[in-house]
Amino acid sequence: MLGVFVYWEASCGHPMLKLGLSQSEIQCAAAAECLDVFGLLGALFVATQFLQFDLGYSPLQAGLRILPIAAMLGVASASASITPRIIGIKLTTAGALLAIAGGLWQVSAHVEHPR
Repeated sequence: MLGVFVYWEASCGHPMLKLGLSQSEIQCAAAAECLDVFGLLGALFVATQFLQFDLGYSPLQAGLRILPIAAMLGVASASASITPRIIGIKLTTAGALLAIAGGLWQVSAHVEHPR
C-alpha cells in the first residue's frame, strides 16, 4: 500500500504529500525520527503482548517490566531539544536509530524461540 501511495502521489497533479521533502536535512531527520518512534512503540506493544500471553504475566507485572523503557524515554525526551543543538541533527538521529536497534536486539537475544 505504501508503494501505491508513493506512486499515486508522484503522478498526481495536486499531491497531498509533496515527495520533494527529502531536499531538507531537517525534514529528513524528522521523518526518520517519526519512523523510529513508530517502530519503538510497535515493539513496546509487542513486548507487552509477549510478556502477558507467552510468559503469563499479569498486565501489572508486564507494565512494571516495561517501566524502565518508559523511564528512559522520559529522560531522553527531556534532552531532545538540547542534544541536536550540541551534536547536530545527523548524529542525534543516528544515535536514536542505534539505541533503538540495540534495545530491540538485546530484547530479541533473551527471547527463547520454540523449537
